[in-house]
Amino acid sequence: MLQFTGFDVLAPQIVYAPARQTDVVRQRILNGFLQRLRTIERELPIAVGQY
Repeated sequence: MLQFTGFDVLAPQIVYAPARQTDVVRQRILNGFLQRLRTIERELPIAVGQY
């Protein structure tokens, strides 16, 4: 739907069962997401198919 309306679609940020992770693992996940956000303008859109 987003691509159809002219948006570039980026890969999702998926974290499975964050409530079951330790604080150390959650912090590692958050740090990874922070790094992604710092470079998100250079991320290439994913292929979602043709309309």
